[in-house]
Amino acid sequence: MRAARRLPSLALLLIVASLFSAAAADAQQKNSWDSAIDSFAAKITALAGAHASVRLTVKNVSSLDAGRVGDFTSALEERLQQRGLKIENGGAAGESIDVTIAENLRQLIFAAAVQHGDSREIALEALDRAKAEAKSEASARVRLQREVIWSQREPLLDFLVIPAASADGARGLFVLEPRRLVVYRAAADDWQVAESHPLLDYRVQRDARGFFAPPRGDSAEPFRLYVPGERCDLSLVGAISLNCGYDASPVVNIQRDFAPIGGACGGGNRGLASGHGDWTEPDTLSVVEGDGPYQKTGDDEMAFPGPILALRAGEAENTARVIWRDLRTGEYEAGIVTASCGD
Repeated sequence: MRAARRLPSLALLLIVASLFSAAAADAQQKNSWDSAIDSFAAKITALAGAHASVRLTVKNVSSLDAGRVGDFTSALEERLQQRGLKIENGGAAGESIDVTIAENLRQLIFAAAVQHGDSREIALEALDRAKAEAKSEASARVRLQREVIWSQREPLLDFLVIPAASADGARGLFVLEPRRLVVYRAAADDWQVAESHPLLDYRVQRDARGFFAPPRGDSAEPFRLYVPGERCDLSLVGAISLNCGYDASPVVNIQRDFAPIGGACGGGNRGLASGHGDWTEPDTLSVVEGDGPYQKTGDDEMAFPGPILALRAGEAENTARVIWRDLRTGEYEAGIVTASCGD
């Protein structure tokens, strides 16, 4: 059994942290705000243990303003959850993590006291104070708009809207279900079934998978359609045709939690990411950036009435194809989310 230890006083903790940070100053100069928080989260997780349920508190005794402290808290919670910890609000958690943000003349000091019963251990991280300043070159705010395209009771895996899918130039909606491809034709303000193509009668998985892969560049090239055990070429030249064959390779490229939106509103590596809830809870779609782990940008966050089941890049720039299930109605819904610039 680990011997119980008393938590050092705040003054002693800051003295130790200052010595620690001075020794690590050169290394920490190279770290950004985000990487320092990620490193801090890794140290906390090593002490708390993966998959632990914890209560997290953050106390600020530094010169950081409330907004930046909020940024720190949100980022730390996200990093801890990504590493398997479960953040609890109530008193049921088995461990507590008490974080203090302090500073010396050169650096911010992040100190976490991780309590296991009667024992506590300390995790420390330091960051050059200049690195903690919010980015001054703020890009235009990203706004998210959603257009619901289709809704049905049966599960759907993917969808495509084709501007001119028939000889008369009418729009077409292609809906991929676990066992068939259904083609709808635009009529007035609604969609009407035009044709249906069966797929292999494989045993539908609980987490069914399938997706469209549009052609690159040449519009005469067929679309690709993938489901487990089958790959199809979908041709839109002349009459719609679907030619399928057995494919033993696993279904890959299934993107369910991230879709890139490139340089929307002057940003860098931005994208849309779903939340971290399970398939029985409402979900959210947020603007994020980075190469992973992704960081929320503070732009629009869009709520969904159920879990997001598929999230993929749209055909138009700065758009995404989203499939979710409305827990209120039980319907599976498909829509296009567009990222645009706003005030």
